[in-house]
Order: sequence, then structure tokens, then C-alpha cells
Amino acid sequence: MRISRLLTAAVLTGALALPALPAGAAPIRDAKPSTVAFCGAMEHFVGFMRNASAPSELRGRKGRKVLADLTHTAPRPMTKSAKTLVFSLARMRDHGKHALTRRQQLAANDALLSSVRFAAEHCPNATQAREFAQLLSGAKTRAQDRAAQSSLRNGITNAKGIFTDSDSYLTATVAALNEAEPTLAFTDGATVPGSVKSVSVHIVGADQIVMAAGTGTTCFYIRDSANGPGTEFASAPGSACNAATPPLTWTTSW
Repeated sequence: MRISRLLTAAVLTGALALPALPAGAAPIRDAKPSTVAFCGAMEHFVGFMRNASAPSELRGRKGRKVLADLTHTAPRPMTKSAKTLVFSLARMRDHGKHALTRRQQLAANDALLSSVRFAAEHCPNATQAREFAQLLSGAKTRAQDRAAQSSLRNGITNAKGIFTDSDSYLTATVAALNEAEPTLAFTDGATVPGSVKSVSVHIVGADQIVMAAGTGTTCFYIRDSANGPGTEFASAPGSACNAATPPLTWTTSW
């Protein structure tokens, strides 16, 4: 189980999936000792979490050392983030993956991303810094994906509520949806590229509605058919996403 399962599913609502680091990375040189030490601690942390199968493995000597090193080597700008991340992992380790509150989950997510971002920007080893930058890029991509998907789930929930009132999706107009869910921007046409809050709406008929949202590189689609098979999901590459032209293949999840 990778860090994306140990931290993301349990603590973070989804952040980093760790690819294998290249072998033979050059040693770190010519940097302040605190930064050098923290970069090394982050690399050990990433490697340990990639190979761990459960948070309980942090109870062992190596696991405890990984957490201790993160705290003890953190440069001053990263002290708070390192402590928050270690606290979150230790609480998971000792009390299970559901031990953190929603606020603590979000704090853990921010702490992890801040630590990776700092490492990507300040680790003097170019190979090591590049790997941290790739992790950060992957985390941002997955966060954007989840945000677009969340917009669609919120949108379809409101559409279903309107359907319940009228027994028809014909009343789930853009105007009605914008009134019901003002945090989203519903439109009859294509979405604004890169805006995860922009949701395209296409009413197929009284019993079916389709919505689309995207990240600027990927379009996600959701549709609900009142007379079956229910809610379905699809995705495809794209920038501006239009619910009127969804993919042909639909599945039970993204």
C-alpha cells in the first residue's frame, strides 16, 4: 500500500502516489545542514511509506526514526508542518485511520504538501528535488480531479432534488441549479477551461440529465437516468467540457 493509501485515503482525502525513485542519486552537497538533513529525512519518509503496508508499521524502530527525523531536522519554516504531519501519522498509527477529525485531515494534507513543496524548492540535490517536484505535481493533479468530481456530485445531488419536486429533469435548468447551488457556476454550454467550479448541464429528457466538469486537461462526466440504470460516470481528455457531447462509455465510478 502506497502513501496515497496510507495518508490519502486515511488522512488526506487524496494526495500523493509515489513512483519509484531513481537509483544512484548523487549525495547532497553545498547546503545548510538543516536543509540537507530535512531533505534526507523526507527521502527516507517517502521510501518508508512507499514500502509500508499499514500505518502500524510506524510502530517499529525504523518507523519511529522516520517520524522523529522529520521533526528534528525540519528547518524553521517547516517546523509546524513537520510536527502536524508527524502528529497525524502517529495518531493514525496508534488509534486507526479514522482517528483524525475532518479539520485534522485537512491540516495533515496541507502539512504534507508544504513539506513536499519545500523539498522540491530547496533540496540541493537536483535529482532528489526533481523527484519531489514530480510528487507535488501529481498531488496537484489528483486534487484538481477530486475537486471537479466533487462539483459534479454536488451538481447531480441538487438536480435530483429538483427532480424529486417535479418528477422531471426538465425543471433542472441552469437557472434553477445556480439558485440551488450558488457555489457552482452551471452553464448550458461548455465549461470554462481549468475552472473546477464550472459545470456544464445537458437535459436529455424528463428522465435523464448529464453534467460535465473539468480541470483543464481532463473532463469528467456524470449522468442520472431516473428510470435506470441510475447514476453513471465517465471521463475523457479535454479542456472545455460539454455535457452535450459525453463519451460513449459509462461506468459505475470514475
